[in-house]
Amino acid sequence: MTPMTLQEAAINTSGTILGNAVNQQITFNDVATDSRVSMSNKLFIALKGENFNGHDFLDKAVSQGAVACMLDEDRETTLPVLKVDNTIRAMGKLAKSVREKILLSCIGITGSCGKTTVKEMIASILTVKGKVLATKGNFNNAIGVPLTLFRLSEDDQFAVIEMGASKSGDIDEIAQLVMSDVAVITNIGAAHLQGLGTIAGVAKVKGELLDHLDSKGTAVIEYGSPWIEQWNQQLSDSQKVSTFSGSNIKADFTAKEIQLDIEKLSFLASTPAGDINIQLAIPGKHNIENALAAMAASMAVGASLESCQKGLAEMSPVNGRLQVLAGINGSKMINDSYNSNPISLKAAIEMLSEYEGKKVLVLGDMAELGEGADTAHFDAGQQAKEIGLDAIYATGKLSLSSVKGFGKGAEHFESKELLSKALKEKINENWTLLIKGSRSAAMEEVVVSIQEKEVGQPKQQTGAQICY
Repeated sequence: MTPMTLQEAAINTSGTILGNAVNQQITFNDVATDSRVSMSNKLFIALKGENFNGHDFLDKAVSQGAVACMLDEDRETTLPVLKVDNTIRAMGKLAKSVREKILLSCIGITGSCGKTTVKEMIASILTVKGKVLATKGNFNNAIGVPLTLFRLSEDDQFAVIEMGASKSGDIDEIAQLVMSDVAVITNIGAAHLQGLGTIAGVAKVKGELLDHLDSKGTAVIEYGSPWIEQWNQQLSDSQKVSTFSGSNIKADFTAKEIQLDIEKLSFLASTPAGDINIQLAIPGKHNIENALAAMAASMAVGASLESCQKGLAEMSPVNGRLQVLAGINGSKMINDSYNSNPISLKAAIEMLSEYEGKKVLVLGDMAELGEGADTAHFDAGQQAKEIGLDAIYATGKLSLSSVKGFGKGAEHFESKELLSKALKEKINENWTLLIKGSRSAAMEEVVVSIQEKEVGQPKQQTGAQICY
């Protein structure tokens, strides 16, 4: 982040500086929302949520070296205060002012699943070409996106920003901060239905990304999507559309000569710039479409076919996303515990079915599916049975429906601890396990419990931010 005075911050946020005029010239070169970390030369932003209030930690911000604070409550503090109406919205305005100062190519990504993988693919491709800022972890909401934008520097040539949504208006709120030159919608499916209502509602909110695309920007969309006409109507004549498909040759980016290995894959990518052989060191047939979307987005900002080839080949698996690990007693484990919804679960089940030996789905609940949650879990159990899996070990209230859908061979446990204990008693070298669940299910705890310890343990995934 380039240095900014408190006066500039007040202008950018429509806020008011309390205290004397000297405070206006105070300069900060970063922001902080977590009072547990050093705040030297930083502006402390006191955010509020259901279970925390950053205003309660102003004394800690002082001791950590903050030079000023942004508040929306009246509190006593020795720090210079920038008073705003709402700290979360003001933080977004401040982040947008940072973004406006940096001249670079920005790619915004949303979709029901595949966002993180596509983000990492694009970042790996563009790193071949120049300096890239990309979203860390799942910093993809109204707090995480501004925190990502604050990390921008004048040395960055590209930004790759992931955007998630759980209710209507979420993408609209953060996409206007990002101001994308390229907008990628990976796919649409039954995710966050509790807040979005229907799949049509999902398509609408994901499409909000297109409303904030640069006037000469490029939309990257799945060919054949039932929502493509709706999205096209949101675009102007000066904006472009680039389509991708893993199988349809009418798409701008498509795949031929696909060679699937259990833990890697290769294909011939057909693009408007020509054909090129692509090798991925990550498993899952669905990652072909992810790679094609990444190529389309990267080439829209100047990447070459060779950069795409090199970047995709060198991309490492994302922690908790179809990550193949060694399990105890010689077993093999696919750690896909990062998150879950019906689309990603189906893709992961299909991948597991390709393995030999006993194939076991270790399942936690899929969250935010609304009224159709029980049906979605039951259907997942049926899918697992029909595709040839041997067993389900499940935990969570909703996953009980998956056990019922699967029938004989499925077991339900009241806790992750009991589930892990049962697995440890039975696992052998003939087993391949897929561990899957939404963030709230915390299925990475099961991964840690049954992973071969010499290999090392996966990092715990955390939310976008915590304020103390």
